[in-house]
Amino acid sequence: MTTVADTLTLHTSYLTLDARHRTVRDALVDTHLMHQLVMSGWREDIFPGEGEPRAELGILYAVSLSADHRVRLVVQGHTPANWQLAPGVLLGEVDHRARQAPLDGTIAFQLIAAPRKSLPCPPADSGKKRRGKKIAVPAEEREQWGRKALTAAGLEVATLDVRSGARLESETKSLPRNQRATPNAVFTHTTVVYTGTARISDPALHAAALTGGVGPAKAYGCGLLLTRAA
Repeated sequence: MTTVADTLTLHTSYLTLDARHRTVRDALVDTHLMHQLVMSGWREDIFPGEGEPRAELGILYAVSLSADHRVRLVVQGHTPANWQLAPGVLLGEVDHRARQAPLDGTIAFQLIAAPRKSLPCPPADSGKKRRGKKIAVPAEEREQWGRKALTAAGLEVATLDVRSGARLESETKSLPRNQRATPNAVFTHTTVVYTGTARISDPALHAAALTGGVGPAKAYGCGLLLTRAA
């Protein structure tokens, strides 16, 4: 990841996966497995028990499906990935790019996000505040959430389209708790796709959003902000 003049270099891989392959099918129904498939591109840089590798390596990704058994996967990291996927998983070759994201001017953007909010929680008997339960933002609040998140990403939004995205679920809920990928492996994320145009109002905030992602569920295909000059 380097900054040159008014652009930011982002190491990005574009993969087309075969949805008929068992590895891909399993990853589509269990978002933990999709996370593992994505992280495999940096297997040589990950050491068990050390920190938060996804965040430290700057790994973000987005998944989209098409009607012809193809799964489009866009993956971004601080360093280029080294893909060594099982035979038959890929359709064609991986397209590696050093993507130049603008840090000035007007852009078109796409963001797949998992908007969430905390419900108020009554104080404990001790009087201490308790963390409220997090829930998906209702449909009528999605645009407001998106505008707030994009503003925090250094953007002055000009146009915004909001539509429902895929539902991300953990399929490990039937396993005993000690056999799950993580203790909190039972979850559902309702995703929303934001597209539109905006002016970059704060290059530093925008660069941070491009490399660090936007909103929750970054490990599961949310938060990658894709942009191009408009």
